[in-house]
Amino acid sequence: MALSHYPTLMQLHQDLQRMESVERNRLAELARQRKRDSPPPSVDRVSLPYLPRPYWLSPGQREIVRVLMESLANRVPDVHESILVKAAGARPGTKVRELFRGTPGEVALDELVLPGTTPATWRLAPPPEIVDDEARVVPPED
Repeated sequence: MALSHYPTLMQLHQDLQRMESVERNRLAELARQRKRDSPPPSVDRVSLPYLPRPYWLSPGQREIVRVLMESLANRVPDVHESILVKAAGARPGTKVRELFRGTPGEVALDELVLPGTTPATWRLAPPPEIVDDEARVVPPED
């Protein structure tokens, strides 16, 4: 931009302000994009080799997955919601869906953590080679 292009100092000043505003908006958008692309500091990456992607889970969500993994390993894939809510450290009566909703781990629900075969139960997505011929349910704690 040549100074001779501006007949008055006021027009030069206005153009400089517009350029500064455009640059501020560009930098703010880059910061928003970096924030979207990186997980929040309170989550960890969890992946299973047979699932298509890793999942970013909060500590409570990781506890749910841990309990479901143990249960699957013991050939008792369905776990009652109350046990999972207690393992996550949430208040009684909270639904598992509520613990995942609106978080980076939300995509794990229905891909990694699946509804069980009976009401109010959940299970981990099984590896392809496991045939669930002896499905049992872990009853709720009283």
